Amino acid sequence: GMHGRRLKIEEARFLSNFDAVAAISAEDVAAMKQVAPDGNYAIIPAGVDTEYFHPTGIQEDPDSILSVGSLAWDPNFDATRYFLDTVFPLILQARPATVLHVVGNEGRRILPFARRFGGAVQVHGTVPDVRDYLARAAVLVVPLRIGGGMRVKLLEAFAAGKAIDQSPHRECLGQSFRLEYRRRPSTVDPVRTRKSPPDHWGDDMPRLCCGTKPAHAG
Repeated sequence: GMHGRRLKIEEARFLSNFDAVAAISAEDVAAMKQVAPDGNYAIIPAGVDTEYFHPTGIQEDPDSILSVGSLAWDPNFDATRYFLDTVFPLILQARPATVLHVVGNEGRRILPFARRFGGAVQVHGTVPDVRDYLARAAVLVVPLRIGGGMRVKLLEAFAAGKAIDQSPHRECLGQSFRLEYRRRPSTVDPVRTRKSPPDHWGDDMPRLCCGTKPAHAG
């Protein structure tokens, strides 16, 4: 639309005004070159501090699911609301003791949609240290349906050795990134990193939590 065309013009003008532009992925550079081909671009990949995020040895709670992200950002709000409306009820049918922990500022936005679950949904808002919640969670859920960019929280969860159930919407999984294991080659078990197909979102959650065969509700 008109807004998109105006934004593209402004982006091209800004990109051309700088001596150098840093991007976090080759995809970003390719997109910027389309609107400002003469820009001086460099790729500085996103990473994670593996001294800060790492497996702690703390016993996971097999009934604990974690969602992390600022709910002030509409794609995160949409993702959490979608998960609560569509996926979480099915998980509760399969594992009634499951608790979803929602971490991120502006948590009050999701409270009207979380109240019907009672204690099964804990909205924590902004927390002093997300690592405490990562350590106890069995699964990090990333139910994004819209938006783009690099999902740094995936890198943090990988480094912490967490199981991840990702959105089936490929375009919302963030820019592609290459995982390089240098200091902790056994940090991530690829078997515990899942991307559920659209029709069975959440079916693998019981297996990811405790290694059991997924239970199909309905």
